[in-house]
Amino acid sequence: MQVIPSLDMGGAERTTIEMTEAIIAAGWRAIVVTQGGRLEEEIVKAGGELILLPVKSKNPLTLWRNSIRIRRLMQKHNVSLVHARSRAPAWSCYWAARALNVPFITTYHGAYGAQSRLKRWYNSSMVRGTRIIANSEFTKNLILQAHGETEPDLATRITVVFRGADMKRFSPPNKLGKKAIDQGLSHNFQMNNALTITQTTPKPFRLLLPARMTAWKGHEIVIKSLLILSRAGQWPNLRIVFLGGAHTLMGEDVAKDWFRDQEPEGVGALLHATPKMDEKMGPYEAHLRELVVKNGVSDLVHFVAHNNNIASALAWADGVLVPSTRPEAFGRVVVEAGAMAKPVIASNHGGARETIIDQKTGFLVTPNDAQALADAIHNLMEMDEEKRQKIGHAARDRVLNNFTTKTMCDQTIAIYKDVIKQYEAGRISRHV
Repeated sequence: MQVIPSLDMGGAERTTIEMTEAIIAAGWRAIVVTQGGRLEEEIVKAGGELILLPVKSKNPLTLWRNSIRIRRLMQKHNVSLVHARSRAPAWSCYWAARALNVPFITTYHGAYGAQSRLKRWYNSSMVRGTRIIANSEFTKNLILQAHGETEPDLATRITVVFRGADMKRFSPPNKLGKKAIDQGLSHNFQMNNALTITQTTPKPFRLLLPARMTAWKGHEIVIKSLLILSRAGQWPNLRIVFLGGAHTLMGEDVAKDWFRDQEPEGVGALLHATPKMDEKMGPYEAHLRELVVKNGVSDLVHFVAHNNNIASALAWADGVLVPSTRPEAFGRVVVEAGAMAKPVIASNHGGARETIIDQKTGFLVTPNDAQALADAIHNLMEMDEEKRQKIGHAARDRVLNNFTTKTMCDQTIAIYKDVIKQYEAGRISRHV
């Protein structure tokens, strides 16, 4: 049983779906308990059994009630292991698993702040498992810093399992696929009165920043870097897409299968898809849009809502930006872009230090430094195509060797089997 607060877009959610497929492939039943979201259907398609509970709530009374509900579900479905992927549901899972004497493990998908003793206690639900999975060495070190003193055996219970990219989904397209991406994105931009960015002469240099609209993802730093480039006269034909806004310029259901099949009808699906417009816009996105207009770069920056066809957007780009102002615990975008053989410019902290070899598979820049980002963008634009491709291919090779979905799933399944085996043999402590 995997338990996750919601099933909207995100790395933890995508990992839950991938692990559901792996659990089924290993011959087990895969139960996912969640409050729900737009990826519910993906769990079912993967062969999982979806159960909706209010596990996103942090209300103490709801947490306790959820523990009773989860305990009953575990009994009903004869659950042999429960895997929590966030703090609030981890408490409910821990109480339920302890009551039934069933193995309980957790995965840290991000770093949790702990400014007070109460907050540290709340976070401690994630270190009460028989095994703790960290998505990077950076995350592992943060866990040890936060809880090492109170949990003396913690280091022996943590295993690093890097997130991965699906190498079938994220694979450089052939010429037909590339043409479909260009035409489809161009079509959808034109439909929304945005600048056509595939028919400009000379061809524009295209950068993608795929991230949800939140301040620490670095959108403002990108805008500041554009001003630096403009003052230096280094911005002609540069186009940047912020992928993750509220207003959809490319429908979520656009040509989900064209990328794998490379069939002509995939082109039609891209060209004729109707964008789904969302009237809701968060205050941060509104602020960014005002900033873009105020600074005179509205012809360079375009806002596109997050969609499930991220592979096509990555294929469209000449380079990818991950300018986070605070450390990413892992940073899945880096490996997905690498799998597509795209050079990445990322902030030099957090998980990016583990996924990128600077100057060889991508570029690391000083965090929150617009000048450093501007220099890196300019250097990438000035680089000849052969050198950019060499870096992209090196990035893909690195992902293939270290950061694939298959590797992640295989390692996690191995942890499941080991924990269950040792648990049944009584060789490991049952609960912390």
